[in-house]
Amino acid sequence: MELEEVEGTNMFIIHTVDTTKPSKPRQSFMCRAPEIRRKHWITTLSTILKSQQEFGAFLENPSLIKHREVNATA
Repeated sequence: MELEEVEGTNMFIIHTVDTTKPSKPRQSFMCRAPEIRRKHWITTLSTILKSQQEFGAFLENPSLIKHREVNATA
């Protein structure tokens, strides 16, 4: 998934991304919320997406976990 902020509006768009099937059309979901709620949604979704990306990277390359732990303690 990708998150797109639409500046100057109260909207954000969530796009599906399937890297295993690049020819598959992506779906998009346009969301609207008052500014304070929009910021909350964007922060929450950004955190979730970052966690998913890191988890995928760790599955592909487990040595990244060790590298991350070393950097966290330094």
